[in-house]
Amino acid sequence: MKIVQLSQVPEGLYSITRIGNMAIITMYDNVQIQTKPEGEDLSYSADQYQIKIPWRAGLENLDFNTWLTRAKELEYPGTIVDKRVARDIII
Repeated sequence: MKIVQLSQVPEGLYSITRIGNMAIITMYDNVQIQTKPEGEDLSYSADQYQIKIPWRAGLENLDFNTWLTRAKELEYPGTIVDKRVARDIII
């Protein structure tokens, strides 16, 4: 996870980018409006998680909460299997 600054919040709190036969899923959590002086554009801060998985049809219909939960679990993997999965899919 990293904290990022955003000028706008993606619809659905995630985006999917296809790169060849892989998909990068970028998810946002804990979105907060940043206080700005009057006249300046709104900005947001959010926790950002990214995972890389093989591309497949139907990814746009993914269950955001399931993927976000899994990305958070892999931040601090507790098992050897999770450590290997994290190594392979966390960006």
